[in-house]
Amino acid sequence: GENELTGTIPTEIGLLERCTLLNLRDNELTGTIPSEMGNMKGLEWLGLLDNQLNGTVPMELGNLTQYGNVRSAYFRGNNITGSLDFLCEGAYNWTELEADCVDEVECRCCTACV
Repeated sequence: GENELTGTIPTEIGLLERCTLLNLRDNELTGTIPSEMGNMKGLEWLGLLDNQLNGTVPMELGNLTQYGNVRSAYFRGNNITGSLDFLCEGAYNWTELEADCVDEVECRCCTACV
């Protein structure tokens, strides 16, 4: 994180199926979260916090809970709206799931609402 990255997250990021940690926090990233991130089967830690991302978190990110590796995801500090409740299905055990769920985002299983 904190690399002064700008622009959008490329859809090709979904090709990184073996990536275990993706830290894009504290940059100037804009646009929406690509649905292709749901193809990152090995992902354990996802840090998207403190950017300028907008829109909703794509439903395809629910695939990450199906693969069973992801434990931590951070969406707070963006302009994301909608619901993250699809990440709460079943008895999935998040170590950390953070979002701006005080006003912007619905998330019944978030471990921190900012």
